[in-house]
Amino acid sequence: MNTLEDANLDNLPPEIQRTFASGSDVSFFCLPQWFGLIAACRINERRKIVNVAFDDSAPIALVYAKSTGEVLSLTNLYTCKYDIAGGDAGSDAIRNFAKEFALAMPPGSRIRLEGFDRTGTSFDGLLGGIRSAGYVAKPYFAWGTWYERTDGRGFDDFIATRASILRNTWKRKCTALERRSRTRLRVYRSGDDISTYLDAYEDVRRRSWKGAEPHPRFIPDLVRMAAKLNALRFGILDIDDVAAAAQFWIVWAGKATIFKLVYADDMSAFSPGTVLTMEMFRRVLEEDRPAEIDFGRGDDRYKEMWLSSRREHWGIEAVSPRSLKGLVGASWLALGLGRDFLQRTIKNPPRILNLRPRNVEHSAFPLPA
Repeated sequence: MNTLEDANLDNLPPEIQRTFASGSDVSFFCLPQWFGLIAACRINERRKIVNVAFDDSAPIALVYAKSTGEVLSLTNLYTCKYDIAGGDAGSDAIRNFAKEFALAMPPGSRIRLEGFDRTGTSFDGLLGGIRSAGYVAKPYFAWGTWYERTDGRGFDDFIATRASILRNTWKRKCTALERRSRTRLRVYRSGDDISTYLDAYEDVRRRSWKGAEPHPRFIPDLVRMAAKLNALRFGILDIDDVAAAAQFWIVWAGKATIFKLVYADDMSAFSPGTVLTMEMFRRVLEEDRPAEIDFGRGDDRYKEMWLSSRREHWGIEAVSPRSLKGLVGASWLALGLGRDFLQRTIKNPPRILNLRPRNVEHSAFPLPA
């Protein structure tokens, strides 16, 4: 096994670039540019980076290692999904790679990787390989994602199957806006000044319920990167010449992710979030015809009024018992008493059943204003 420490993800060796290229056909979140944004955040936190681990025939795992001996996936709070590049290499290859990687770590090391589709090849291969290296390893629920297979459907077909409470709210608010206010929809097109959209987004965010971003440069850098790759879909809704709502999507390889959406509290009576989201659905469905749309990371209850299915993303937590500290940590993990495990379980309790939406006609689920 080899590692590239503090690797420049924009200038990887050719063999690694080829593996990345195969993964990028599947997901935007396997692109080296995406991992590069997250790595930049970690560098700013002054943590030791091990960007890439690989061997001659198997997959690549992207991780970073802190000085404490903890190895974490190259993820952060913006991560919607995570996988190892080259995850289609097969379960046996991934298992062997994971075992070798885990054995190479110092005694007592802790490994925490998150964001996997538990039904995928990578998850079982990694979990099995880490365990075969002698680690105590447990899977844990990380976050949920609401999604729907759209398979090229147009907007009219999509909206016809939404709950009537959502359709009626949208139509009523549109009518009210037409009667009382001047509205304008601004949609980013290639060649537009992206800073104008970012300025409007930031203005709306400051007037919204959301706090400051923990990594202020991440969203602007992501937007600019997605624009260069023609993956950005960005919309601003103006009411009386004032930005009332903003959101951007990532569209890549037939999948569309609603990444960020905000609306101004002082405009909430107009439900600008709902109005803008409908218009973005219309444009993405009609122009991009994606096979799937998802609402990104999180189980916010309003999302199931828009999209009908839910998938779970899971993580792996593992501790090597090959030191006294590791033995204690492994014992706690084996008992399910790990501090981090408990904190995650309390904040994100696993949903035992993968429920489709309940009868949302009579639900009290809030709409995004």
